[in-house]
Amino acid sequence: MTLKFQSLQQAHTLLLRDIERAKGLKNAIDSDLDKVMKRERSIMKYYSWYKSLTRELRDEYGLDIREELSTFAKAISDFKGYEYNVLDIINDYKELKSVREEIQIIQSMLEMNRPARDKLLKEIEFLEEKRIYSIQSMNTFEELQKRGLGLKELKRLFSTLVEISRANNLPDNEALQRC
Repeated sequence: MTLKFQSLQQAHTLLLRDIERAKGLKNAIDSDLDKVMKRERSIMKYYSWYKSLTRELRDEYGLDIREELSTFAKAISDFKGYEYNVLDIINDYKELKSVREEIQIIQSMLEMNRPARDKLLKEIEFLEEKRIYSIQSMNTFEELQKRGLGLKELKRLFSTLVEISRANNLPDNEALQRC
């Protein structure tokens, strides 16, 4: 094999490795994003339920859930779901603040990772285009070699074209375009 062909094969192998690495990173980011989104949906369902209960207590009982008494009033509504264990209910409502903070942290993490994810997707696209171009180049080179036009013969052909163009007072690139 010629050095050029080996070089192309090596470049192709490196591109494939880079593409696989980038795909792995993309998959990891996508997986993390899916986990975060599932958790966020779960948290938002809980939050929606909380808002509904707040509205009901305000409208039906005139209670403002933001006050300390509101934790107890909400616990009463949840007794059945928690098998009447008041302590579990009160503890869950106290954790609501930390859940909101988690939502904010997760949302900022999503926003922070979005540019990296977009950059990786663009890099994957670019590397895929380079890989396809490399494959086409290698296929063309192999086809030329099968027809007896290896690197040595191609250089000799180019040299001959340059000589002809100079003999006819043509710029080198114009002679190549006319072929």
